[in-house]
Amino acid sequence: MFEGLVTDHIRVFGPDHPSTLHCRRERASAWRESDEHALALAEFASLAADHTRINGPDHPQTLEIRQDLARSYAQAGDHRRATEAFVALIADRCRIQGPDHWGTLDTRWWHAFARDSAGDHRLAGELFDALAADRARILGSDHLETLHARQCHATSCRAAGNLRQALQLFETLLADRVRIAGPDHPETLNTRLLLAWTHRTSGNHLRSIRLNEALVRDRIRIQGPDHPAVFTARSILATDRGFAGLHRRAVADREQLATDSARVHGPEHPDRFLERSLLAQEVRETGELDRAGDLLARLVTDRTRSQGPDHPSTLDERAELAYIRRLAGRHHQEVAESQALVADHERVHGPDHPAALTARSNLAHALRHGWRHHRAQVMYQSVLADRGRVLGADHPDTLDVRDSIARNLFDAGRHAEAAAYYRDALALAGEALGPEHSTVRELRRDLGKALILSGALDAAVAELSPMADDWDGPSGPGLPDLVHAGCVLAYALHLTGEQQAALRLVGGLATTATAALGGPDEATVTARTSHALLLAEGTRPLRAVVRLEELAETCAESAGPRSRPTLDVRRSLAHARLRAGDADGAVQVYERIIADRTTVGYASPTAVLLAGHADAHDVAVSIGAQRPGPLPVFPSLAVGLAHALVAAGRRDAARELLAAVCTGREALMDPGHPLAAEARTALARLDRTAPHRTAPETEPEQERPPKPPAAAGAQLGRTPAAPLPGSAPARRAAPPGPSSSGPPGAPASPCWRSPPWAPPPIWSCASFPPAAPPASTTATSPASGSSSPWPAMPCSIRPSWTTTRAASPPGSR
Repeated sequence: MFEGLVTDHIRVFGPDHPSTLHCRRERASAWRESDEHALALAEFASLAADHTRINGPDHPQTLEIRQDLARSYAQAGDHRRATEAFVALIADRCRIQGPDHWGTLDTRWWHAFARDSAGDHRLAGELFDALAADRARILGSDHLETLHARQCHATSCRAAGNLRQALQLFETLLADRVRIAGPDHPETLNTRLLLAWTHRTSGNHLRSIRLNEALVRDRIRIQGPDHPAVFTARSILATDRGFAGLHRRAVADREQLATDSARVHGPEHPDRFLERSLLAQEVRETGELDRAGDLLARLVTDRTRSQGPDHPSTLDERAELAYIRRLAGRHHQEVAESQALVADHERVHGPDHPAALTARSNLAHALRHGWRHHRAQVMYQSVLADRGRVLGADHPDTLDVRDSIARNLFDAGRHAEAAAYYRDALALAGEALGPEHSTVRELRRDLGKALILSGALDAAVAELSPMADDWDGPSGPGLPDLVHAGCVLAYALHLTGEQQAALRLVGGLATTATAALGGPDEATVTARTSHALLLAEGTRPLRAVVRLEELAETCAESAGPRSRPTLDVRRSLAHARLRAGDADGAVQVYERIIADRTTVGYASPTAVLLAGHADAHDVAVSIGAQRPGPLPVFPSLAVGLAHALVAAGRRDAARELLAAVCTGREALMDPGHPLAAEARTALARLDRTAPHRTAPETEPEQERPPKPPAAAGAQLGRTPAAPLPGSAPARRAAPPGPSSSGPPGAPASPCWRSPPWAPPPIWSCASFPPAAPPASTTATSPASGSSSPWPAMPCSIRPSWTTTRAASPPGSR
């Protein structure tokens, strides 16, 4: 449309007529809004030159065109040139129009907004704060522009991680909005929305849900049920419920919202597409990955037809679809789709555009999760160099790549290198973002994990302990980050021999998180699961089983039986059952997890893993690689199932499974990969303890060695547990030799035999090859008469609904 108008204006009025210049400006603005950044930038640059030639460099219209050009740079992702343009323009406006002119104030607002969009939230907050003060001085404290600057200041503080300050600013602003405009004014309602959003960012999901529920009711009363703002409020409420772990309720909300949006807006409206995308993402969180993939695949088709294959939203949906492939274990498919997305982003946006850099980072993620750590490392390093050049070394996206590099080293088993890299990234992030930012806390938590697995337990405790000083109460901002870090600290304390201190810490975290966050959210589930796992590693495995059964049911009701939190808890439950002596129950739980993650068509769930690993199928290998707990110190699902099979007297099935697991992992991973090493170690231990032809039927009673000092307990699962009620007394084992099966760098400690119903030490079956166990560690299974490194369990525990119930949702009982 604009092409013909511009041509007609030039023919009728001439190229330098004000009407022609105005029409060209409208065309450039339309290009900018439709993400045609190259065309918009070229037109605005040409207009700025023409206005300077015709009107002079100090003319108000020249200054306006220069502001349009700077905004286009920012929207195109060229933040460096946008910042340079805004700074120069502010200086010229102050010289020509004065510092208090409305145009100068407007340019200052756009400059702060550009900084905030570029990720420099701390500087943006300072710029908005100064602008609000000047607007209050010039326009008055109750002027709408002053209130708007204050709102932007609070929003930047939230994005920068200054959550306490953001909450205070929003609460004060809300009170002023109510006083000035009344409780039903649209700006008052928007401020209530932003306040609820800040509570959600701080981890107070229950508070955010309550605020948004009230906001939805008020918007419906004031604006009607079909107003666009009502749809937005309902969508944000569904997002809040998802963050709180209430994914099934969120899916129901999204389904109703998608229906209403289609009725009001029509099937091809962008808002309709957005709701379908959010519905697919929430379905993904319930673990219904096939359904989520189908929803997204149809959405990609519809967006491609309606908006074009190169539209940013179409490309975003394709990235989300690739992520679902990863969650489903289809790593080769995710890599292929991510490679295609990189090519398309670079063709559409250019190689230095933030979206293109994000696509390359996502490709590196796909390679890392597909166990191709060397290729991922090369890709991460390339993205780091380009983001540092384009965005700056301390930009949040650049810091995120540093975190990913350390995670890649960690996943590859290079824990000491990962710890060193985490320290460097933490120093940069702490200086750029501040100590309370979620990225800084996450880096510190991950540094603690790397230190633990590298054997530097005391260093991990020293690194994580000061984080408790930031926790000022159950409703303090950032509580989920602190809960996750506290769980890692509890494992470190346990591994240093401070078992009781670890239990007190993680038990307190579980109680506090449940009270403050509501129960089924990720942080609370992690705390409760970690508490139960540590109970299982001590003298109370039965208590752990009961708690994990209750937690599994809670997660299934709120998030779905196949959701990631539910599956994590069920893996922990299987481990706890094995620790408690219920080998058959552990096998049932493991096999139910496999059945829920795979399609039918095999003789048994175990056969799914067996055939999949024999064929090196990445879906089967991915499922079998899952571990319980926030640290990879527990056996993966496939190896845990093998432990349970041996303990249940099914030694041949366990060996066949472990041999297949070794085949699959070594085909897809480097030989030194922790998962490949875990499978080889488990298989070697099983072969070393093969039954002899003349194995004795019983073992003589022997004295248990004294408990070692607390500081020497460098392995989870090393503390001997008491016999289960009603079970036969545990046989006593003679003290072995001086060998230790602890991780490299851990304190040396004597090794003694676990009770006859206990699985092997966690460290030795997770990440570190153990020393050869003494011959006396072989026990005889009373059920099978065969010698086993993981003896059969003498007692049975009541089966859980998670292992025996049909696939109907728990809420339908």
